[in-house]
Amino acid sequence: MKLAKPIETSTEDFFFVPLKFKSFRVMESCIHTRQNEVCKGEMFLEEHLIYYIHKGKNTFGYGKMTYEVKAGELIILPKATSITYEKDGLENEDFMYHGIMFFLQDELITDFLQTSNINFLQNNEPTQIKIWPVKDRLKRFLNRSCPILKNLIKSKKGLLE
Repeated sequence: MKLAKPIETSTEDFFFVPLKFKSFRVMESCIHTRQNEVCKGEMFLEEHLIYYIHKGKNTFGYGKMTYEVKAGELIILPKATSITYEKDGLENEDFMYHGIMFFLQDELITDFLQTSNINFLQNNEPTQIKIWPVKDRLKRFLNRSCPILKNLIKSKKGLLE
């Protein structure tokens, strides 16, 4: 997989661990909220999104539905949709919020399905959104990934250009 140059982005809400592959991007969102305060926003998804919540909770609005994703859970959202979000750090975690976003292009999903020999049926039904609990092994991997990615980006910038 060919690596591309990281996206340099800095806003109040997000701090990114920007890592971009051919058809896959990883970003980290970290904020410090205050009691009775949430970080609200809206975004249009140009790519499919897997959003893992490490600390705090995130309430997503998708169509007429609302989904509250808590620490240790993830949600998968389809591309070409608009979502709202409310990020909230919890009191027992010093009001820290931390989430990791994985943006997937169609090409990656198609390649995975082809190489995995997974048979799937095409349907025209509306996408069903579900919150998934993350099992311990994957949770440990995700929680350890961001420091590794940060160190890779800092020490090996030449690999990402």
